[in-house]
Amino acid sequence: DEVEKFLADNGYKMPVALDKRGDVATTYLVRGIPTSFFIDSKGIIRLIVPGSMTKKMMEDGLRQVGANI
Repeated sequence: DEVEKFLADNGYKMPVALDKRGDVATTYLVRGIPTSFFIDSKGIIRLIVPGSMTKKMMEDGLRQVGANI
């Protein structure tokens, strides 16, 4: 609920997946939270950003993977 509220309050419309059991963190060796993965339309991870990000950083990451924002 907190994540959904944050996204709505800040105008974000991108999908966000939560790793409640830690399966993704284990698979991708995530060492810190938050860690953001930018995945292109072919399912390839193109950018990994550990730590918090600004809105501009998120937009730049999305542009790098070809998102139309």
